[in-house]
Amino acid sequence: MSDLTWNTTYYRQVVAYDQQGNQTTSELWSFTTMPFPAVAYLFSRTTEDNTEIYAADASGQYIRQLTNHPGRDVYPRLSPNRQWVAFVSDRDGKQQLYTMKTDGSEMSQITSLPLAGYHHYGEGFCWSPDGGQLLYSHYNKLYRIDSDGTNLTEVATAPEGYHFKAVDWSGVSKKIVAQVVSSDISDTDFYLMNEDGSNPELLLDSITNRLEHPSFSVDGKQLLFTQDVSGFDSPIGRQLDARIFTLDLVTEQMTNLSSDRPNGFNDLNPRFSPNGAQIVFEHTSNEEGTLKNIWVMDADGQNRQQLFSQGEMPYR
Repeated sequence: MSDLTWNTTYYRQVVAYDQQGNQTTSELWSFTTMPFPAVAYLFSRTTEDNTEIYAADASGQYIRQLTNHPGRDVYPRLSPNRQWVAFVSDRDGKQQLYTMKTDGSEMSQITSLPLAGYHHYGEGFCWSPDGGQLLYSHYNKLYRIDSDGTNLTEVATAPEGYHFKAVDWSGVSKKIVAQVVSSDISDTDFYLMNEDGSNPELLLDSITNRLEHPSFSVDGKQLLFTQDVSGFDSPIGRQLDARIFTLDLVTEQMTNLSSDRPNGFNDLNPRFSPNGAQIVFEHTSNEEGTLKNIWVMDADGQNRQQLFSQGEMPYR
């Protein structure tokens, strides 16, 4: 049998007829399918111009589609207790935050003030370390909102001429890292601030090499991000040589983790695994319009291998 649903009881009965139309039935049999394994990976996948969110177990053997809507559902992120998924959807016409259980149930819209800004594709949010709130970007403002959609609070304002884009929040260092971008998509900077938005300090500036996707290591001591080292300034945002780097926030040493990546490709959207031992990321040709695949590597950049084909925006 195929196309069965997880954690569902199915009933079967045989009904037989003879040539005279007499009927007899068998006893009723039933079986219950297994629950979906614990979710280890989340990602988005686009098929026939429709982008949905998927979950996968640690082995990558089992994949389950969590959303099913004509809207664009992107950037799924597990809550700290790994029971909830936050994601962005434009199903109401604007990019809003939603949450759902890891099986796709109990879906709820969290925001009414949308995620928006220069070159904002939905990546500008994160969970609070305790899972009780979400931090997200709206033009030149950062906001914090309770996970039930209440208590919207302004946290920070971007420098003049810039909008917030991607953010992350470390419960260990009690810091927020925020990416800002101008109307020029290559003009990007990273700021480090206290978790209440105070004392922002410039951490990295792009100069000519575009910065994207900042996130903290598990211990809050390193910053993971991508940088297009080609220096190519494309008005449509094309990157030619995006690589994954770590920045040690104590020694300020930067390490290139994409040294083994072939030429002509980009590494994008990296995230540390929960134990910090691996990094999951997108790997794709730098040609416009090519499909993205999801790869994994050790935290030192070794042992690169593909996990899922036709997937992007991974979270682990």
